[in-house]
Amino acid sequence: HVDASLPGRALARTGPGRVLPFQAAYAGGHSSPAKEAPPIEVRELAMGTRAEWTPPASTAATAAIGPTDAARAVAAMRAAMEELELPLPRRPWLDELSPVYDLAALCAEARSHIVVGLVDDPARQRQAPAVFDPDAEGNVVFYGSSGSGRSTALRTVALGATLAQDGGPVHIYGIDAASGGLDPLRPLPHVGAILDVEDAERVGRLMRRLVAMVDERAARYGAVHASHVTEYRAAAGAPEEPRVLLLIDGYGAFQSEYMNEVGRHETFAHFAKVLSEGRSVGIHVVLTADRAGAIHSSIQAQLSRVMALRLNDDNQYALMGLKRSAMAQDAPPGRAVDVARGSEMQVAVLGASPSIAVQAREIAALAESLSGRQEWVAPDVRAMPTVVSEESLPRAVEGLPVLGVEELTLEPLGLRLDRPLLVAGQAGSGRTATLLWLSRAIARAHPNKRQVLLTMRRSQLAEEGHWVHAATSATEIEALIDVLRPFAQTYGDGDEQLVVVIEAVNDFIGSACEMALLTLVRELRRNGHAVVGEAESSAWAMGMVPAEFKSARRGLLLQPDGQDGVLVGAQLPRIARSSMPVGRGVFVENGRVRVVHIPLAARKLSTDPPPAQRAMAGAS
Repeated sequence: HVDASLPGRALARTGPGRVLPFQAAYAGGHSSPAKEAPPIEVRELAMGTRAEWTPPASTAATAAIGPTDAARAVAAMRAAMEELELPLPRRPWLDELSPVYDLAALCAEARSHIVVGLVDDPARQRQAPAVFDPDAEGNVVFYGSSGSGRSTALRTVALGATLAQDGGPVHIYGIDAASGGLDPLRPLPHVGAILDVEDAERVGRLMRRLVAMVDERAARYGAVHASHVTEYRAAAGAPEEPRVLLLIDGYGAFQSEYMNEVGRHETFAHFAKVLSEGRSVGIHVVLTADRAGAIHSSIQAQLSRVMALRLNDDNQYALMGLKRSAMAQDAPPGRAVDVARGSEMQVAVLGASPSIAVQAREIAALAESLSGRQEWVAPDVRAMPTVVSEESLPRAVEGLPVLGVEELTLEPLGLRLDRPLLVAGQAGSGRTATLLWLSRAIARAHPNKRQVLLTMRRSQLAEEGHWVHAATSATEIEALIDVLRPFAQTYGDGDEQLVVVIEAVNDFIGSACEMALLTLVRELRRNGHAVVGEAESSAWAMGMVPAEFKSARRGLLLQPDGQDGVLVGAQLPRIARSSMPVGRGVFVENGRVRVVHIPLAARKLSTDPPPAQRAMAGAS
């Protein structure tokens, strides 16, 4: 037993059954080389009484205690070494990592690698640049809590690839799901785009571009037997072949936005392909996440290198195979542990300053130095235009009139005229302008097709457009239907095909001409003529004529909400209202959902049909 009230008391086992208690000396004690003065005792003696007098405590005496014995021993050894002029002993350890290092200086030291910081190797007592070898390691993830330096790490990887000597050109794309930490990279000419995670249109376009690049490069690299971009550059004599880095800051939000969302899972599938097949063709992904559970296991398996920054929950270190005390909670931003190697490193920054403003100025200066190198210029990820002019579109696409610009390819999309088309949308979404454009687009592609307008209201459509006939009342509509039925009962082919546009289909419900119109629509549909019906989204709910259009499961839904898909029997993707300006909508055909932007007429359409149409009007 060792009494806890006796600090320094210990037991020493010196042999079998031999236990010797001893008291360890206290190295922090104080002693004085001077001889102590004898004590002085003072007592009062009066009338047989006796009282001892104790002098008051002296602060001077306390201050004169001097250094501890250990400090005096160290001072004596130092004095002896100086007097004997002995060399200083070797320090058995290096200085602790600093909270900040200059990336440019470290890149100059490791010329041909992507430098991300300085690594501390206590076992070998060395500190050297920490590098990322994308050809061997493929993809990287940085785990860290808020303020741990996640965004800084992504910027450093991008800048390290930029500053790598003899590393060849690099093209960089970023998806920001955090707080704009990638924005300072925008001035660099080789940064093609920094996209917001909610910009589903451009994110999807970027992923499709990268997948196409993977497929195209796989064929070229295989032809010269190259297993990565560095080998391809040497084997094909193509030093200008760019390496591509995809940075995703805040991967958890990206995964929740795209992994299981309707209409977006294809984008996630493309990302997964880039992640798994990109390394061998020079396309690499660098992610950040706030915890290990934020990344799906199928994605974790593709991340070859894992870096742990400071985490709020010590249990997260254990999930990565590290000690719970792998990182101190007061560790500076950018301090990281390489999970596979167990080594600690400090992420470097451009400008050797933790200030974002200083780093941004250094990045801008670097951008100026790269401005004349064309092979470093990365193509942008274009956004869908908010205004499409008629002059920018061809007259036809493979013989079909142009519906609008498709989101996936940003190319004109043709519209087949052999099936009914439903046009729906809320007030102000551009339905009338869409009908005007469809009339013009059909006239541009097929000047001799006969176009007819049926409407129960006074409408600008009747005054504009390429109509052979425009009926604007129940009486006129009934008379026109009688004229149209013989043509509707014959097969519509080429210029013999009728194009019938019905404005405000709901106005015909309960009218005297409802049944006649229903019969006409069915005959037009049966014989391959074109029929277009328009109404507000809520107006398609009831009626026999609306039901005829809905059964075709083909429509253009302008500025749709989540429920409009039932009109065409399709589930629509989640689309932010801010990404749906006037004239933009979802085109559904054969179960395929595509976002399109409809051109809006820049000037009043001509009311004079082409000569061939006027002749047919007279014949009718």
